[in-house]
Amino acid sequence: HPVHQQLPQLINILLYKAFGTWGLPWYLLFCSIHALNGFLLYRFLLKIAALWDLRDATWIGLTGALFFLFSPYITDATVWRVCLHYLMSGAFTLGALWGTADYLENGTRRSLWVAHGLLLLNIFTLELALAIPLLTHALCIAWWLTRPEGSALKDSPIMVFRRMTLPQMALVALFFLLNKLSFGQWVGHYGEATHLKFDALKMLAQPMKYAAKYASFGRHFEHKD
Repeated sequence: HPVHQQLPQLINILLYKAFGTWGLPWYLLFCSIHALNGFLLYRFLLKIAALWDLRDATWIGLTGALFFLFSPYITDATVWRVCLHYLMSGAFTLGALWGTADYLENGTRRSLWVAHGLLLLNIFTLELALAIPLLTHALCIAWWLTRPEGSALKDSPIMVFRRMTLPQMALVALFFLLNKLSFGQWVGHYGEATHLKFDALKMLAQPMKYAAKYASFGRHFEHKD
């Protein structure tokens, strides 16, 4: 596929040069990134609990992380070598969300650089990078609407927009520009004809199918022709 996935491909090449097709190093790498993602999710949930002064923060973080770590749907990403980019993209996304939550909690500008930097790395990992601005800004909006008193962050909504939204919009614009310069079309992977074809019924039905599949563990049913 015509995509910008230079970062996971670099790791693939280095690991293959070092170990060839010996499975153990690959498995250890994939499991390590999966464990890192569980830890990042735990830290992010602790930040969410701190933002809104939720009770039982540790319990919330541990429960969320354990559900993620032991989900049967994570199997493909941890045992199939072509799924390295999913694991890496998950780490970058969770790290960016943590950075955003830390900025909202403490007003630390360094955390903004963490969020923006991880978005940039994700752009060269997987197109799921485009979800980061949507998630981070949804978090910002939710926090501003229910902002607790005595918050350490003193930035106005306009300042948050300038420091959070504008840089990420610029990075997303860079992503599409790179596609155009590299592949001759604004959208890579399956191309504009596929990804820019909007069918309202399918767009509504697809998330419902996924929700039903995950809730019922439908993938593990015995399917017959």
